[in-house]
Amino acid sequence: MLDDSTRRGLAFNERSPKRGCRRSPASRLSYMHYYRTILRADYRPSLDFYEKLFVLAQSVEGFPDWGTDRLSVTLRDTTNRCSVHLGHDVFWYSQDLKGQPEKDDKRIRQLLLNVAPQLKKDTYTRVGFRRIYLHDVQMSFNQLVSHLSRKFLVQAKEITEGIFPRPTDLAYVFHFDEGAANIRLQLGPVKRSELGLHLVPDLASNFGPNEQNLGPEELYKETVEPSLFVDIDFAQKDMEAGTLVEFYESALALHGKLGHNITTYLFGIGE
Repeated sequence: MLDDSTRRGLAFNERSPKRGCRRSPASRLSYMHYYRTILRADYRPSLDFYEKLFVLAQSVEGFPDWGTDRLSVTLRDTTNRCSVHLGHDVFWYSQDLKGQPEKDDKRIRQLLLNVAPQLKKDTYTRVGFRRIYLHDVQMSFNQLVSHLSRKFLVQAKEITEGIFPRPTDLAYVFHFDEGAANIRLQLGPVKRSELGLHLVPDLASNFGPNEQNLGPEELYKETVEPSLFVDIDFAQKDMEAGTLVEFYESALALHGKLGHNITTYLFGIGE
């Protein structure tokens, strides 16, 4: 149970700002937004890749800028802060700042449905879908640390008195399996000044020249401070090439389930 002061500090009130109106479950979860996406597929290299490189690059639509070192091509859309990289042993989709779910989904599916089959790979050594979320809260950093500590740490006297009485910062990392996939979940409180270290933006590919030297305070100035940081990486090794879309849809479903469950457990929203 939350104490009264913590309840007042949460941004996830049962009532909306309009008096007397209750939020729907979907709108309650709108406090969680992703600010970084990486879909990456690794495969064994082969010499015939270089014959396909520029044909592959030309088949990708919606990325007006590009660059090449003759061994790989990076296609860029700095307006929407995203890019596609095509290399001899890997391709990836990279996105920064507040995501656009429908547009990001369309770009990723284009890569999986139109580009990947042209590689003519039988298997991928590893495929991963990682997305990093920020969950809005209206409480101080110390309040958020205390709340997470109560939720995830056993409040035994041996811990609270014998190891650390009052944590000033913390982070949790969980590793587990979901079918054939390996999941890494990390969460914790984060300040805006720390976001560059956690989100690791792809400044060279996803931002224009005037933005590449900006610090996190400027890049993420629209985010709520502090936030709950949630990093979910869904990965699978030695995967058949024909199951890429199925993998991606399973990853999306797992991300949605974890986001809902985290929100429900920590803040009592969506129950």
